Amino acid sequence: MFICGSSGHVDEIDEATWDKINEHDTLGLNYFIYHKFSPTYYALNYGRNDVVHTYHEILIKNRNRDYENTIFLVSSRMRRRGIHPRITPQFFTNNPKVAYFLYPRPVRVPASRSFRPDDFKKSIFYRGSLNNYLYVARLFEYRKIVLLGCEMDSGIPFYEHYPEAQWMSEMEGYQPSYEERLRGYMGLTKQKGKHNLITTILAINEYVFEPEGLELYVFNKKSLLYPTIPLYRL
Repeated sequence: MFICGSSGHVDEIDEATWDKINEHDTLGLNYFIYHKFSPTYYALNYGRNDVVHTYHEILIKNRNRDYENTIFLVSSRMRRRGIHPRITPQFFTNNPKVAYFLYPRPVRVPASRSFRPDDFKKSIFYRGSLNNYLYVARLFEYRKIVLLGCEMDSGIPFYEHYPEAQWMSEMEGYQPSYEERLRGYMGLTKQKGKHNLITTILAINEYVFEPEGLELYVFNKKSLLYPTIPLYRL
């Protein structure tokens, strides 16, 4: 499975490469939906802001035909909040394909100490969407996972200057300023006493994926996970 994020490096991938990627299963995260590629699975962090919801509705409507065969992933947490085709059809394509999964119990490790193997005995979810969908990829029994557009070397996404995405910068408080995002990816900070995302993913790979024989790769050498996590070659 290719887990597709929204880094600026996504635009460096040519059509021939996308054709090869399309021979495998793919999972588009959040605003990857702005990219013309249609993934096997799609996962959106719906949130609770009604104004943001109106833009999400537009997103889904605009990709209705492109995503007609895409499987929407909905966690038990989102389902409890009413995210369901019969309750909130505006968040899904017409006659959608939906896969539900149990939202994982979070791992609780303070940033004041390092991860240990036994921290991941019951769960591998610690923080963030990318971590959550690594959990999903493992849950779905994929044996090779490739992180594409998840380099985390910058907080500037490929859609930064797309006219249809300008609502994010115009909405006060929705995202950090351009200058803040230019300085780096927000997941690299220790938030609420937690380890950053790089440390988290490396620990999951060392203590869970490698012992299980599950192979994790990056798609671009610019990834901050490289070279500890090897480069995938199509």
